[in-house]
Amino acid sequence: MSRSGRILVTLCLIFVLIMSSTAILRAYVFPPATSRSGCIQQLGVGGTTLSLSQGQSAFYTFSLNSGQSVHFELKSFIGTFCLYLYDNNWNYITSACSSSPPVTLDYTSSSGGVYFIQVYANSTPYGSSTAELRWSKSHGWFQPDEGTDKSNPMLIYDAGSFCGVEGTLQSGDHWYKYSPSSLSSYAWVVSIWGSSGTDYDLYIYDCNGNRIASAITGSYPDYTYVKTSTSCILINVHPYSTASPYEYDLQVSKPYLVSYSLSSTTVKPGETFTVYYKIYNPLHHSISVVLGASIEDPNGKIIDDPSHDTSVNVQPGTNWYSRSFTVPKDAFLGTYKLHLGLWGKRNSDGTLDYNFDYKIFDSALQVSVPKNPEITYAGASPSSLHPGDTTTVTVKWIFYNMCPGRCIVKANSFGDWAKTQQLAVIYDGVDGNYGNENSYSFPVTLPADISIGRHYIRVGFCYSYSFASDYDSLGQCTHRDIPIDVSLISTSVAVSPSSFTVNSGGTVSFTATLKDQGGNPLANKLITWGANSGSFNPSSSYTDNNGKVYTTYYAPTVCQQTSITVTASFGGDSRYAASSGSSQGTVNPQTYQVTVDPNGGRIYVDGNPITSAQTYSWACNSQHTLDPDSGYQPSPGVKKIFTQWSDGSTADPRTITVTGSATYTAYWKTQYQLTISSSDGGTTNPAPGSSWYDSGSSVSVTAIASSGYKFDHWELDGTNVGSANPYTVNMDKPHTLKAVFTVLTTFDDRDGKKDLRVFRPSNGYWYTLLSSTNYDRTKAFSIQWGVNGDVPFIGDIEGDGKADAIIFRPSNGYWYVLLSSNNYDRTKPFTRQWGISGDVPLVGDLDGDRKADLIVFRPSNGYWYALLSGKNYDRTQAFSKQWGVNGDKPLIGDIDGDGKADIIVWRPSNGYWYALLSSTNYDRTKAFSKQWGVNGDVPLVGDIDGDGKADIIVWRPSNGYWYALLSSTNYDRTKPLSKQWGVNGDKPLIGDIDGDGKADLIVFRPSNGYWYALLSGKNYDRTQAFSKQWGTSGDVPI
Repeated sequence: MSRSGRILVTLCLIFVLIMSSTAILRAYVFPPATSRSGCIQQLGVGGTTLSLSQGQSAFYTFSLNSGQSVHFELKSFIGTFCLYLYDNNWNYITSACSSSPPVTLDYTSSSGGVYFIQVYANSTPYGSSTAELRWSKSHGWFQPDEGTDKSNPMLIYDAGSFCGVEGTLQSGDHWYKYSPSSLSSYAWVVSIWGSSGTDYDLYIYDCNGNRIASAITGSYPDYTYVKTSTSCILINVHPYSTASPYEYDLQVSKPYLVSYSLSSTTVKPGETFTVYYKIYNPLHHSISVVLGASIEDPNGKIIDDPSHDTSVNVQPGTNWYSRSFTVPKDAFLGTYKLHLGLWGKRNSDGTLDYNFDYKIFDSALQVSVPKNPEITYAGASPSSLHPGDTTTVTVKWIFYNMCPGRCIVKANSFGDWAKTQQLAVIYDGVDGNYGNENSYSFPVTLPADISIGRHYIRVGFCYSYSFASDYDSLGQCTHRDIPIDVSLISTSVAVSPSSFTVNSGGTVSFTATLKDQGGNPLANKLITWGANSGSFNPSSSYTDNNGKVYTTYYAPTVCQQTSITVTASFGGDSRYAASSGSSQGTVNPQTYQVTVDPNGGRIYVDGNPITSAQTYSWACNSQHTLDPDSGYQPSPGVKKIFTQWSDGSTADPRTITVTGSATYTAYWKTQYQLTISSSDGGTTNPAPGSSWYDSGSSVSVTAIASSGYKFDHWELDGTNVGSANPYTVNMDKPHTLKAVFTVLTTFDDRDGKKDLRVFRPSNGYWYTLLSSTNYDRTKAFSIQWGVNGDVPFIGDIEGDGKADAIIFRPSNGYWYVLLSSNNYDRTKPFTRQWGISGDVPLVGDLDGDRKADLIVFRPSNGYWYALLSGKNYDRTQAFSKQWGVNGDKPLIGDIDGDGKADIIVWRPSNGYWYALLSSTNYDRTKAFSKQWGVNGDVPLVGDIDGDGKADIIVWRPSNGYWYALLSSTNYDRTKPLSKQWGVNGDKPLIGDIDGDGKADLIVFRPSNGYWYALLSGKNYDRTQAFSKQWGTSGDVPI
């Protein structure tokens, strides 16, 4: 709302709370048309501009003189708006509504006074709408200079609760007049709140023109307290400077008490409680308020507690604040009124000034005590006593002001053991010293014959002219029962020694000492001795002047260790309590010497092994376990078998009961171990292994050779003892016996037919099916020769017409051969180093002596290197020839038929065969060459047509075909042999299975280990093919 050039006066109506007049500044919009709570803004010069949403209202106040008329116009709105006019008591007068501007309303006052105009937004289609309210009086517009001098102040109306004024000050003074009905009853606060940078003075006058307060300020907010006995006040706002206009808010109001609560509504004299004030501060700022409180006793006496008057900073709105109040110690008991006030300040003399609010609450506080006087403490020290002891009783109490004058009080004490015997006079007089603690102490001596247990000393205060006559009548007064516990004097008995060990039938001397609880020895008291076994001399006696007695204990004879508790007991008397002491001891059992002799064996005595004679000291009637270790081996190969005990018992184990000294000797028989083993190629009966035989017995052992092996000799304890079979061993000590077998010559049956051989890299074994057995798997031959990575061959190294087992090891270039002449003895191999890693090994007869030569082809340089059998494989007389290039496939075969091997390479890149012939002395200028095959074929040489010359053959994995150029056709490409036989993955070989002197076409299938052959003797007929399962995947067919 614009402030320029006019002063707006507002009134606030708060119907929920009953309170004094209050000044608030702004215009407020109220949602319901019927709501009139809040601040009612006084219309300024010409009117105002407002904004309302549908269903909202705005209220304004104005004044008319008698006969004066007013005209209203509501303009510039969108929707439907109404004007409603009310008198000062909110009685409806008239109204006007319109869905289009303007809405007009006219009224003439008959009596004058304050009126209210309501602007109501009945509908606003666009959410909210602004509107302009214009008005005029019949005597003209509200004059701008109204309130500019003291004789013409702006009136501040009191419409139930005062709201205040808002204005703009540029030059000159502004004057306001306020006449609330309660002005003379309470103090008020005149508060001014200016915009930032304002600078003004505030002066307050009574209706007679006397200045009663002022506030000189250069900041905001500022306020002053006002109190006057006149019916009104004049407020002057004076600018300190006229350099620029100043905006300000002016309020006339005061804080007031809404409600209260107490921390406790029941207190005792001298106690402090807390008062909680619920205060409403309608000002826009906080204000310092002193919380005043007084209580009024039942006799009408007002009691203050100025020491707890508290100044608090009361914030705007409703909040809680607190202060304390202490009831005087001499306050009367009864119901009190509570006086609460809100004050502006405390004067230098301690009085409170500027009372904003003051309320009296009836029956607000109860001052009472549970009993009068109040016994705050009653006790005896000590409280644990013995007959005849003396204790000191202390009583503390507080008197409260109960009587209008002084009350007569009698206080005394009795004990429950003699209820009519007065113990002490505690108090005799009138009450007084109210609220302060009093104290009295007196001694009490117990009778020597008082009963043991809990007793009570009763202390009490009676408002009476005479003392209570006994324990029970004192209970009718204010009293306290003090507990005391009466007990006998405790004693203790100490036994020396406190622990002991004695042999069966032995003695121990004991001393017992009796003392009271203070450690003083007690003389002439009877002590009795006792034990769970054994006897004493003497069994009882009286203590001497040192509280001591003496005795001798006689231990019993026992067969097992026995725990003994020796006790010395005092039975007690009329003054001293019973007690006892003890000593814990052990009586050792009667023992005997027992010897256990293992006699060369081993015995477990009660679970502990012994191998030599041991003597034990064992208690009589004790039981022990003797467990001979039958099977004990005192040395390797020697065993002891238990037979009996020296007393003839054969119990194993046995339990003995000790009744005297004794010796137990074990007897045994001896067994020796015979360990039988065999070399490769056979077994024995009994089977190889270790067995036990009685000393002096004989064992017959038979050697059994495996197929392909023969028994050679026995080795007893590492010494060759001949070839007698069976062999008898005399068991006079532990023995080892080994049967030694040698391999039979079954590797090659020399029947002119191909044997089926595979070499298994995984274990280095050769497995052979001999053609002479018709390839019977049950008569197969196997021998271990080689390791994974070796290349296997068959060839006759020594020329005896039998195949030797040959391997070439690429890792070191060595050839290792098992010779048929040595019956393939692994301990007598032929070895030669010839070749390097990367060489391709071959076997063939280059020198024509019918012995195999050791040949390698070196791809890196195309050279052939051979150790010749005719030169005794002498490295210095080696054969070498350059023939071939890297990538060629080397082969050995006799192309020219002179009985000597020719050196051949097949070149996959062009399918050509190149051979240096032995008949030309391997002359490179007379080499043989023939194109036959394609890249991917597998080259082989063999005599298919049986003319003694090598035919050149390729097997094609892609289609399984064999293609051969025959020497008998002079290797004519137009007359080849071709046969489909095999599948991709098969391994092709050449060999004479049917023995007709012609090569058969053979494949080995790793996937199932089968050999498949088309036989030349069957004209390579597929329907009459040969097949045999021999080998597994990973085997190398030879």
